[in-house]
Amino acid sequence: MSLVVVLSQACSGGSQKQACTTLGCGPIATIDTDCPLTFEQLQKAKITVCRNDTCVQGGFSDLNAPPTADTGVGVFVPVDVDAATSAGIQVLVLASTQAVLSLEISWPSYLGDPKDGDMYSVMLQDEMAQTLLSVQETVAQYTLAYPNGQECGPECHQVSIDKRTR
Repeated sequence: MSLVVVLSQACSGGSQKQACTTLGCGPIATIDTDCPLTFEQLQKAKITVCRNDTCVQGGFSDLNAPPTADTGVGVFVPVDVDAATSAGIQVLVLASTQAVLSLEISWPSYLGDPKDGDMYSVMLQDEMAQTLLSVQETVAQYTLAYPNGQECGPECHQVSIDKRTR
């Protein structure tokens, strides 16, 4: 084969297939919001996170130390507390350099197919069941992402909702 033919095939894509990696989809929704509680109050609080009619509820009592500045500590909120290995959401408690807390909630892709128009809500209640935070957001349109390249799949739907005010 001549050098011209080899270069022609290489430059035109030829018959070479792209090597695909096997990265999966990340969370379909990431919700960032302020946390109006101190760490000690948060340890006694309950969080409810919903996507449309699917809700999970959990707490922060497992956290034994507050996050340090510019770091976070996480809790897992299972969908089914009786399951041996459970699906659920990840809640990350973050601290600023001024020790102000915020929450980052990640709704995983394995908890159902996302559809434009999905509604997400987050509610935080103190130990007396008083609602201290209530956030709702309807997704007009998810962003499409291809972690392995568009030719390889999977097609991932993602949205980032930032409700922080500080």
